[in-house]
Formats: sequence, C-alpha cells, structure tokens
Amino acid sequence: MQLIDGDLHGRDEEIRHVMKLIGQRARLVTLTGLGGVGKTVLARQVLREVLGTHEIGRFWFDFEDGLPWDDAVLHLRGKVRGIMDDFSPDDPAGLQLIIVDSSPDHEHVPDLVRSLLEEHPKLQILATGRGRLRISLERPVEVKPLSLPAEALPADVTQLVPFIREHSALEFFVDRVLAVVPGLTLDRNTVAGLLAVCRRLGGLPLALGMAALKSNILTPDALLAELDQSLAFLEDFEPSAPARHRSMRACLAPSLDHLSAAEQEVLSVVAEFEGGASLRTLQSLELGHDSSGNRVQLLSVVSILVEKQVLQAVPAQPEGTRIVVMPLVRDYLVLGREAAIGPEQRQRLAHVLLDQSQAMAAVRGPACDRAREWFDDEYANLTQIFGWLLETGDMAAAAELVHSLYLYWLHRGLFEEGLSTAERVLAAGGLDACGQARLLGTMGGLRAHISSFTRAHDELSQTVALWQQVGSPAELAASLVAFSTAALEVNGYPAAEAALKEALTIFEQLDDGWAHARALALLGAAAAGEPGKVEFARTCLEDASAALLTFGDQVAASLPLEQLGRLLLDDGDYDQARLVLEHGLKESTGVGDQVQTSAFLNLLAHADTLTGRPAGAAARYLESLEIAVRLGLKARAVWCLEGLAESLANLTEPDLASAAAASAAVIREELGLEYWVEFCCPRRPNSPQPTPRSTRLAAVGGSAWPPRLVLGQVPALLSKFTGDESSVATAREQTCDGLTRRESEVLRLVAGGFTNQDIAERLVISIDTVKRHISNIYRKIGARGRADATAYAWQNNLVS
Repeated sequence: MQLIDGDLHGRDEEIRHVMKLIGQRARLVTLTGLGGVGKTVLARQVLREVLGTHEIGRFWFDFEDGLPWDDAVLHLRGKVRGIMDDFSPDDPAGLQLIIVDSSPDHEHVPDLVRSLLEEHPKLQILATGRGRLRISLERPVEVKPLSLPAEALPADVTQLVPFIREHSALEFFVDRVLAVVPGLTLDRNTVAGLLAVCRRLGGLPLALGMAALKSNILTPDALLAELDQSLAFLEDFEPSAPARHRSMRACLAPSLDHLSAAEQEVLSVVAEFEGGASLRTLQSLELGHDSSGNRVQLLSVVSILVEKQVLQAVPAQPEGTRIVVMPLVRDYLVLGREAAIGPEQRQRLAHVLLDQSQAMAAVRGPACDRAREWFDDEYANLTQIFGWLLETGDMAAAAELVHSLYLYWLHRGLFEEGLSTAERVLAAGGLDACGQARLLGTMGGLRAHISSFTRAHDELSQTVALWQQVGSPAELAASLVAFSTAALEVNGYPAAEAALKEALTIFEQLDDGWAHARALALLGAAAAGEPGKVEFARTCLEDASAALLTFGDQVAASLPLEQLGRLLLDDGDYDQARLVLEHGLKESTGVGDQVQTSAFLNLLAHADTLTGRPAGAAARYLESLEIAVRLGLKARAVWCLEGLAESLANLTEPDLASAAAASAAVIREELGLEYWVEFCCPRRPNSPQPTPRSTRLAAVGGSAWPPRLVLGQVPALLSKFTGDESSVATAREQTCDGLTRRESEVLRLVAGGFTNQDIAERLVISIDTVKRHISNIYRKIGARGRADATAYAWQNNLVS
C-alpha cells in the first residue's frame, strides 16, 4: 500500500510559505533547521515549482561540494555575475533566483550574501543552513522535523491507516518501510513498533529513511534495539548523495562542530539531562562563556540553539519552558567528539537541583500544586543526579535529596521506589545523625503507608531519638507526627495521642500554624476510631480543615475531610457526607493525589452501600482497587476488596463476592493484618477465614495479587447495571497483568523508545536489572519483543 508520493510529505505548508515569499519578491529566504530535516529536498521542490511558473534564471550552488572557501566564493560570484549579465532589467520575468545550499556557519557568509544582494538589485536568493544569516533582508523559514502523534494508537485496527496518514513522520516512515518490505502487514503491534522508531529518531526524515533501508532484515523491535548505537547504525546511505547526506553522523557534524564556545557549553549541560533543563536551572549555573571566558546572554545562546534545532523548547509547569536536547544530537555528543562535562560541573549541577528540590519540598499552601508539577518535570533529572551523588560518595547530599523527595513519592504512590532509593543511601554509610534521621524518617513514613507498621515504628522511633539528640525542634516535631501513624497501629491510640500532643506543643512554640493544623488533623483522625472520642475528633477535624483551607492547602485538608465525611456517615447524615466527600474527591483528583483519591472513592462507595446503591458502590470500589493495584497498596486493596465483596453480594453475585472476599483474606494473611482496618475505613467486624489458604486461592483463580479475576470480570457485570462498561472505572490506566510498579515504569520507557542503557541511567539501576525487568514484563504480558511490549503499553494507556 503506497501512502505517500515523493519525498515531500508533510511539507505542503512550508512550500506554500516559501512560494508566497518568492512571489512577494523577498530578496533573501533562508530555510533553517537541523541536519537531516529536509532543507535541501524542500529547496529543490521550490526550484521545480518556480521553474514551472516563471521564466527565470537559476543556479544551484552547494557550499559543501569540497571547494576551499576562497575558491567557493569566487565560483559563486562568477556564476551570479554570469546570470545577471544575461538578464535584461526590463525583462518581465522579474527577479532571478539562485539556491545557495548548506550555507556554512562561516563568519563571512552574511557579508557575502549581503554584498551579492547589494550588487544585483534584481537577484533573489534561497539559502539553506543550520541557522539564520541575520541580515536585514532575510525572511527565515524554519523546517521542523516531521510530526509525531501525542495520542495513543487507536484500539480499532481499521483506524490504523487513517491514524498513520494524520502524522507525517509515521506516514513517511511506513511508506519507506513498505518500499523495502512490500508485504509487511500493518497490524497494531507493527505500527506501534514503527512509531517507537520514529520517536527515537525525532521525526528526522533522513534518519527515518536510513533506518527503513534495514527493515528488510530487521523487525521494528529489532530496529529499535539497534538504535542503541543509532549513529553507527545510520550509515552507508545513497553513495551518490552529498557527503553530508550519507550518514547521520556526517549530517549532524556541521550543525554541532561549528558551535561557538558558549553554545557548546550550554548544549553539553542540557545534554546531561534526559528530562531537559529549565531556564531557571541554566541561569543559576551562570552558563554561556565565549572563547575568551566572557559571559554572554544565556537567552540569546539558547535561542540560537533552538533555532538550529539542536535544542527544543517545550512547555512545562511551573517553570514555563524546558529546554531538551534532540535525541540524535544526544547520541552524537555521547558517541561523537564532544566530551561530557567534567565531575566538578556535574557536582555543581547536582547541588543546584538539590537546592531547588529542597525549596520546592518546603512549599506550603496553594503553591503546593506548582511544586508538585516541578517535581513531575524534574523527577528524571533528580534520579539522575542521585546516581552522580552516589558515584562521588556525597552521601550527605544524597540523604537530603531523598528527604526532599519524600512527599512527592508519597503523593504519587512511588513507595517501592522511594524505599529502595533511601535504603541504598543508608547502606552506603558515612552519614551523620541528621542524614540518618532524614533517611529513617523517609523510610518509616513510606512503610507506614504500605502498612508495614512494625518496621515503620522502629525506624520512626529512631528518627525521633536522633532529632532529640541533634536538638532541632522543628525536625523533632515533624518526626513525632510521622511516628504517630505507626504508633497508632502498633501501640494504640494513647501512644499516637501522646506523640501528636507533644508535636502540637512544639509547633505552637515555633508559631507554625500550618504544621499545627496538619498535626491536629492527624489527632482528629486517630481519635475518630476511638470509643468516646467522637466529639473531640470532630472538633479537631473541623478546626484543622478550616485552618488548612485558610492556608490554601487542599492536599493536607483532604485528611480531615475524609474523617469528617466518615463521621457524617456514622451519624446517618448521608447528604452532607456526600457533599464533603465529593469535594474531597474533586480536590485530590485535581492535584493528582491518587492515594487520597482512592480513599474518597471508598468512602463514597460506603455511602452508596448505606443508601441502597450497590452497583454504584461496586463501581467506586473497583475504581479504587485499580488505583491500589497500580500503586502496589495491598492494605488499601483489602479495604477495596472487602467493600466490593459486600456490594457484589447485594447484587446477588455470590461467586464474584466470594472471590473478592477470598482475595482480601489472602492479602490479610500475607501482610499479617488479620484484624486490621485502615483508620479512615468504616469499622466492620472481621473474623478469621475458616477455609484453608488453598481453597481461598482456588476461589480467586490461583493468585490473590493482583486480584485478576475480580478486575477482569466485575466491569462486564456492572455494565449490565450502568449500560456502559467504560463508565465503571474511569481511572483504568493500565491492565492487571501483575506488573510491579518498577516493571510498569520500565515498560513505559521501552515504549517511549529508550534503550536499555537509557533506562538503566534514568532509573539508577544496572543494565542487568533492566534486562531482568524486561524479561519479566515479556513473560507477564505475553510479548515477543519490544514491538509487542510497545503496542501493549499504548493499548493500555501506559504512555501519554
């Protein structure tokens, strides 16, 4: 199936724009962009169209045809003079056009072009080059890489060809591959693999054409694997083509080897970060020095590099703009001649980002959302500098970074990742009391949220003792608040109350109203489940909620809202309870706090159960369960499964109800939580399961985690009540094939076109570990290779 005709797919807009400028008698039009983006092809098409509509003199001159500079200038001037001498000033044909291809980054090129235009008033020039010439008559036209889709592949295979046609990079590449392998079947897995290659090559037509030539011997996933050495792989293309078009290394070299000292310095720093760098970070590093060591304006340097498409400027929150390096440019810097930045500059980079992360972690109130967005944008870079800090043995800074990431890990549900990171630093040793306290506090806080309360209690009690030893009241009070959560589960309410009241006293002395309100909310939450403490709990929660909302902190205010909603349910005030809980759900969803979102869903499901709406309750429990499975929250899943079992029983579905209950029971037994109930969960009587474990496992299809049988069958059941299976769980972002959090992250990176080496560096793990994760992923999802895994990731919305 032939999808496109010729080499100019996706360039209609640029051709129209250039033809319009020529028709308007523009004296100088420059086509700018990265090597391999298609400037020469576009210029040739413009020349063909001009010749088809005008009797016009023309001349094609390539600065990179091997002539020395002085000889090239003489040759060009002679040719222009010859054309213009044969041209009559009264000729109605108008101006005369010459094409100056691949104008180099030579300091005298602007003067040469300016003088030609001044000497020949009827001359028009169309020039191609890496950047603008920056003379007054210039009309620049940026030639960008071909477009790539932001959305996932369509689930309907009949929509694949229309989808391909909508995105020029994919259409171009598919066309080239079909020319080499005419019988290729464009099924979903194949298209997903081809799309991954397009992303890896940044939509550059020359690179895509080179990769397509190897598709007769390599499958799409094998192509993607070979791109680990992309520049070495993309060689030997059309021997008759200009030298710069025979390999991507040769094509990129002119763009990168002629950069100024300031441009090279900025590029080398940005290239260190896969996640790109904010302008604020670059400015704080005081980059941009010329060959004499003098500072030049950073924004001017970045602007030139973006113009040359060596860097890209992408929207980001809250910084406004992030600067990222083009994929193949990174390959050139790694495999080519440019050396990486030195260890001293790496250390400086690490501490700049560390300072920013500490400042963002300390943000309170309405700005918390912006801080969380900052962590989203910088997380890949922060994990990268964590690796640098470990390599250099800077354990104190590594401990501070772990501490600053605690709340981010907590709110994004990255418990396993946070724990493993903190444990690595603690195991390395060499920390003072402050460093140990920060790490133990982070580990204990994360463990408490995955219900490993005994270990959390030990770690947090050590944290309290360390801060008492150091003599830091603010840190001591914060550690007492964290300790109270584990103390409540291990030693009961009196221990939690004592810790929280001590913290409240310290916060009052420090005049820290926000921290005081947050501790008061936890005290109310702990008291809410204690007999005889309901009114005290209500007062604490109402006061804390009002204070936190005054500070504009919706995230922290969600905890007292949860508990107030539960107390209203216990009182039978269902309408008011729904108002409180729906408000909390909206706020937690809005800020992306999935842990709190799950809790609000469960409480609203309980409200549905109390008001005789079992189908609605089951749908909410199911949505919450999917969040719990995605984040690896087994204890939260117990709450979801037990509530779901009750709802399914009310819907007269005894088999599925039994499966949900059995799954909950097995998880309880595995975690040692036989009688445990999450503190924001309505209390329901629990009793040990009389049936043997083997019988319970049989009831859930042989595996209780993840609860595959329940997640797989309940949506279809509920569609009978809702009329639409898709409305049952609106947060279904991935399947339930037993992937761990880390495996899901690896799969997302595989689907994003990252190499094994890239993944290892990004996640700060070894390549062997990456390979083991990928092997497990293939086994669990039934993938044969990267193309299958990429298709699976797109199909299940693991990639945005």
